[in-house]
Amino acid sequence: MIFNKIKKMANKVFSSKTYMLLAINKFVPEEFGEVINIDVNRDDKEIFVELDNKSGEQGNLRIVKYAIVYEGTQAYLTYNKIVSEGYLKPILKKAKIGKKVKIDPKYIKIVQKMV
Repeated sequence: MIFNKIKKMANKVFSSKTYMLLAINKFVPEEFGEVINIDVNRDDKEIFVELDNKSGEQGNLRIVKYAIVYEGTQAYLTYNKIVSEGYLKPILKKAKIGKKVKIDPKYIKIVQKMV
């Protein structure tokens, strides 16, 4: 009985989005900060990401016209452009980010469901 109450409380506090954010933050470079929210617009093929740096500043990324592309057995997230706002603008200008991001095979199913 107590187990069921704890489980219900945990489900309210820890949504599937919480776990997704935890997984995503493992791969985000420290200089970009921590992902605090992510929204995917499947119709427009855009991903909106909110980040927070150690100073409490917030920045946004909008990934435009994304797709998942396979080259042999390797999957990549591709996109047309990334639009940044806030503290991320100068960081993104310095970063050498290509038009595709390699997706670790153990996370491909999560990424496919997300996008």
